Amino acid sequence: MASRAQFFRRFIESLMIRDGDTTRLIPFHFNEPQQKVWNLYIAPALDARENIRIIILKARQEGISTLIQGLFTARFIWDNYVNMKVIAHEGESTANIWGMAERMVDNSRFAPMVGKYGTTMELGGSSYSCATAGSPHKTRSMNITALHDSEVGFWPNPDAWLASRQTVPRIGETWIFDESTANTKTNEGQLFYDEWKRAINKKSKMIPLFLAWFELRKYTLDGWVLSKDARPQDVLVITDLDAEERELIKAFQLTAGQLAWRRLYIEDQCRGNVELFHQEYPATPEEAFIQSGLPLFRSADLIPFRREIRDGRKFRIDPDGRFTLDPNGYLTIWKAPEVGHKYLIGADTSMGFDDSSHSRSAAEVLDLDTMEQVAEYDCASPTYVMARHLAHMGTRYHNALLAPEITASGGGGGRELLVYLLKDHQYYNIYRNKQVDHIKQDGGTKWGWETNVRTRARMISRIVEVVKQKACVLHSEALLTQLQSFGESDAGRYESLAGKDDLLFAFGIACAVWGEEKYHANLQPSKQKVTREVLQGGGFKTMRDPVAEWDNDWNNRFEKKSNQEAANWLAL
Repeated sequence: MASRAQFFRRFIESLMIRDGDTTRLIPFHFNEPQQKVWNLYIAPALDARENIRIIILKARQEGISTLIQGLFTARFIWDNYVNMKVIAHEGESTANIWGMAERMVDNSRFAPMVGKYGTTMELGGSSYSCATAGSPHKTRSMNITALHDSEVGFWPNPDAWLASRQTVPRIGETWIFDESTANTKTNEGQLFYDEWKRAINKKSKMIPLFLAWFELRKYTLDGWVLSKDARPQDVLVITDLDAEERELIKAFQLTAGQLAWRRLYIEDQCRGNVELFHQEYPATPEEAFIQSGLPLFRSADLIPFRREIRDGRKFRIDPDGRFTLDPNGYLTIWKAPEVGHKYLIGADTSMGFDDSSHSRSAAEVLDLDTMEQVAEYDCASPTYVMARHLAHMGTRYHNALLAPEITASGGGGGRELLVYLLKDHQYYNIYRNKQVDHIKQDGGTKWGWETNVRTRARMISRIVEVVKQKACVLHSEALLTQLQSFGESDAGRYESLAGKDDLLFAFGIACAVWGEEKYHANLQPSKQKVTREVLQGGGFKTMRDPVAEWDNDWNNRFEKKSNQEAANWLAL
């Protein structure tokens, strides 16, 4: 006996659809992206009679709307008392989807039993309707069994999208399909981008599904091959490939035929604009969301880093310094400290407001021996709390060289952080910047990293160097997203083009300090005794000389421990 999913599949493949190339009616046969969605999500949910909650980011014309209409048609006909609803972003799209659904029903043996009223079909106690996105109040009173929100990244009133979801009950085998191509990270497209990121970060009930352009077989030119030598035709010469094409081969094993199709489409349909191709035919979710302004990095620059992206373990830092596993923790750790390795922490503090309009406190921990990101701190912590957290993080990572931003921020960070670190937590291995004074012979030493016009440019330059040279290993999806969104705005300033940049600036500070100390001359435990006089020279007061205690702590905690012991101690 066939399962429920098999029964639905057979019925869907008996429906008639219009061939995109010939406009003739043909039986519905699944293409590659449709097969992927069916196998991963739809078939298991049908057999288990479970709810479906999927948000789909896709390339153009991969047939996802067609698949959903086939599924909705099957349930409309075979299930009793269901309400199927499709909402499109504009009138033309509504007409196209309605035409598709109507055609499927009209060419089935159930057509004589179906009543039609405008863009609504009824059969027994069930209904199937299409509408155009508008006011968020239009659908609020409905009770919808299955909802398809089409091209939600382009809805003129994005709030209507969230309102439509409220019409679907949480129980009773209900379905929600949100799908769209990307439409930047701002304006109309911002809500889709935000909801996609929430799904990626497991902060919503929606399951994210990305469908790259090369997953569809027809996006290829047959007969093309890669060769080291030029031939008359149908050959891509390996030495003629640009950096992005080489990365696509390396990351996704693209064929010569796929690259040839990509080149042709960029030239003919995108007028040579590769970023427009990225938006409509993305290879990764990140390159789909192009934005206004000029991004600092091309998609090709960041593709190699995606191979190292992975989930770390989440921790909170207790007041006594213990690291406690916490799925909602603000400290992500990928690697425990290794004996003999040196570490650097770049930190960007905030005032501690936990809302979308304010910066967050951020820190990035790098292994200086490998330039690998080993930990990341992202928290809405005020300065005094962040100081405690940084002191514990630094201690765990072999008394890491700590480079906090000290730019005054009206009580939200700056030098206040240094006061807490030095006086309250006795953490002294802090980056000290030798100031250049062209009048005096000695401009003095300044504690921490001060961001100004001069140092900001230097910091951004170091970020570019590290990324372009692939001189680091990154594991953080959040940091990579901020790198992708950073660039020159329409106002001519380098800043985030969409979203936050706190992690990026923490990473940038670490890169800048790494650049200054590239030969690791000052990345070891300081040879200079940190005395009261030294601290007073930096503008701080202390009642104790920490040198002896600091050395003992280093030796007792780390130098005599194996890597396994260090890992156990961190409780990873």
